[in-house]
Amino acid sequence: MPESTKQRSVTGREERLLSKVRPHSLVPKDAKWQQLKSGQTRQKIFDAAIACLVEASYSGLSIPAICTRSGVSRGALHHHFAGKLQLVAALTEYLFYKRMHRFITDYLGIIDNDRNFVARAAELHWESLHEPDHTAYLEIAIAARTDPGIAEFFYPMAQRFDQIWLEEMVHHFPQWEHHFQKLQLVSDFVIAAHMGLLLNSRVLGAEDRVNSVRDMIVASVLSVYAGSAGTASPPDTSDSA
Repeated sequence: MPESTKQRSVTGREERLLSKVRPHSLVPKDAKWQQLKSGQTRQKIFDAAIACLVEASYSGLSIPAICTRSGVSRGALHHHFAGKLQLVAALTEYLFYKRMHRFITDYLGIIDNDRNFVARAAELHWESLHEPDHTAYLEIAIAARTDPGIAEFFYPMAQRFDQIWLEEMVHHFPQWEHHFQKLQLVSDFVIAAHMGLLLNSRVLGAEDRVNSVRDMIVASVLSVYAGSAGTASPPDTSDSA
């Protein structure tokens, strides 16, 4: 599939970062016609698979359902993917790539332009959890818990993504360079807290309860940040959600 259009220009370092997680299913924009056509077919398959995961969970993900939704014949699908497990492995790789692409286009884009960076970054992460891509990722993650075939590729991919993510966080937040463990703690905390809140938001019901937890997450991160920065003032949070 052709690579998506960048929301802003990326630096050479950022392009090298993307290359670390770029899946084989992506083809360059200047690829030959046949490659582009194959890429478009894979994109249709992935889009259909994501929709199936969002609407029917992993249990509702099947080759017939994907073919019906995408308009791609079973033979054409198997030309690209030998079976469901191979398709899910490629889809997982693609979803991790899209998460990294979002990190570059969204998070790095506000580092120098938003005084309220911590709150804004937390807001962006929370918003990303409600997108179809993340819902599909979550369904695969849940399936990996009990399916050895999925676990075999999912956890190594997730661990590699986590390692690359932390390395880039250190690069783009030099104030944390000598406090790597705290940076790792903050990243793990926000991801885990937001995930727990996402799964329990319908139980909590009232929007003010959800927002109160979100505010506490931001406050906790700022507290760690202030401790790591010594006497330096933490980022402004006057507009936090």
